[in-house]
Amino acid sequence: MKQLFVMATLALAASGAAQAQNVRFGLKGGPSYTTVVGQHVAGAASKWGFHGGVLVNIKLSDRFSLQPEVLYSQKGTKGADDSNRLNLNYVDLPVLLRVATGLGGLFIEVGPQLGYLAGSNASVGSRTPLARVTADFAGSYPPFDLGYATGVGYQLANGLGLGLRYNGGFTHVLKGATADDTARNSAFQLYLSALVGRDQ
Repeated sequence: MKQLFVMATLALAASGAAQAQNVRFGLKGGPSYTTVVGQHVAGAASKWGFHGGVLVNIKLSDRFSLQPEVLYSQKGTKGADDSNRLNLNYVDLPVLLRVATGLGGLFIEVGPQLGYLAGSNASVGSRTPLARVTADFAGSYPPFDLGYATGVGYQLANGLGLGLRYNGGFTHVLKGATADDTARNSAFQLYLSALVGRDQ
């Protein structure tokens, strides 16, 4: 995971050096509502989590910008009665094309995303957290999750922003660990963001 962080940091730094006059750095974070979906998935309900991290917004033109991000994202699912939970914690690296709509600060965004599974565990047995039995499943699931992200948001001139994003996965994230090998990550993310620097 350390190598992944180093590579991501170098990539963001290189992008910034290449177009420093059009670059703004920022932070973002907020709640996530996640589950797993698939052809043979049954009884999986959505659970709440958190995501947050850093971003670089590289202005390409008056309407278009490129936005790489490095995010810590809590994903997974739970049973319908909340007694069983699967927690999948990723370091996500989305690279998004952001398009200004021309309606004030309203924008849409879309792009690919690569996630690295930083940790995973499952808890069973009770709705009460203290009464659950938790097991660490590190190494049991695929280490990488290839997917996409798309969303909409509003950016103020002072750098503050609000957005809603959907993350969809292509990777069968439970393959080899359970009888269901079709499960893919699915997450809605509501976030606040703050950019530093003047929009040129």
